[in-house]
Amino acid sequence: MKQSLLTKIFPIALLLSVWGGLMCFSYRLGFLISPFPGYRNPNPLVNFDAMQYVSIAGNNYFANQQSFFPFFPFFLRLIHQMTQVDIITIGIIVVYVSLLLAIVTFYWLIKADGLNKNYLWIIAWFLLFPTSFFFGAVYTESPFMLLVFLTFLLARKKQFIFASIVAGIASGVRVTGIFLLPSLLIEIYLMRNVLTFKQKIISTLATLVAAPFGLVWYMWYCWQQYHDPLAFFHNLSIYGAQRSGTHLILLPQVVYRYIKIFIFADKFTHDYWLAVFEFLMFFVVLGVLLYFWKKIRVSYLFFSLAALLLPTLTGSFSSLPRYALACFPLFMVLGSVQNKKIQIGLLIFSSILFVIASGLFFRGYFVS
Repeated sequence: MKQSLLTKIFPIALLLSVWGGLMCFSYRLGFLISPFPGYRNPNPLVNFDAMQYVSIAGNNYFANQQSFFPFFPFFLRLIHQMTQVDIITIGIIVVYVSLLLAIVTFYWLIKADGLNKNYLWIIAWFLLFPTSFFFGAVYTESPFMLLVFLTFLLARKKQFIFASIVAGIASGVRVTGIFLLPSLLIEIYLMRNVLTFKQKIISTLATLVAAPFGLVWYMWYCWQQYHDPLAFFHNLSIYGAQRSGTHLILLPQVVYRYIKIFIFADKFTHDYWLAVFEFLMFFVVLGVLLYFWKKIRVSYLFFSLAALLLPTLTGSFSSLPRYALACFPLFMVLGSVQNKKIQIGLLIFSSILFVIASGLFFRGYFVS
């Protein structure tokens, strides 16, 4: 038993070492990619949105910060008040502990899906996806994925009350956490033949009450503080990228906007190639999910498609490469590719993009 456990832990630890090594290498490479830093914090793990979370944790919300959901920064503040350790250090510790726990939880979820033989490849994709460096930055990515994996794992074990509570926390970390509610209802339906009538009623009620808790609480908070329960949506336009904070924009119009960028924008700018990256990432992830939909559990597929499509309703693919990290069935599908030459080739290509993207991010250039 002990030997079996070690054979599981050691290769995962090795993958984490590779991920950490690439993070360090890309940081140094960033100075070669761009000798002039962009918009950045002195700590390279606290660039862009991370600065907003640290600010909220230290000073509560300022004007126009409502697009950043509260549970993550409020948790950092709570630990800061208990320990008096500076918030950036706390943030780094929290995201790395969350990443470790997320990998362990993901492993058990992979096992529940009968993909044991591919677990290393799947976790490799999880860690070496082009934007997986965000798991090491002071963003919500690591805590959120931990909550997502834990929600589905508890549901697979028919622990729907606990799954609903975890989902409720997730919906206060990221708005896409609300999609765990219908995903849990789908899980209840999929297990209808193994649940008693009482279990189905209690599980459904728990899901409906607890799963939206975080979002409902934040809407109430915004209503009390700013007289606008949808302040987190209405302030999106402040962060640029042609985002709309007043009305929803359908996918064809977003595609049309990007086609105009490809035709008319200067091809020798960072923004142009960022748009290409965002556009391709969206359609590659969407294409893989739809092509392999029969191999993906329905609840996972619904959550992933909803998490991928929701941001496009703001009128932009901005940050889509980062949001795609929530589409975890993607890693399961890619990690299950039988042709190992193709598998290794794709993973090397992904790792190269990982190094380039993280190098730019560490130098203060917006990547996602």
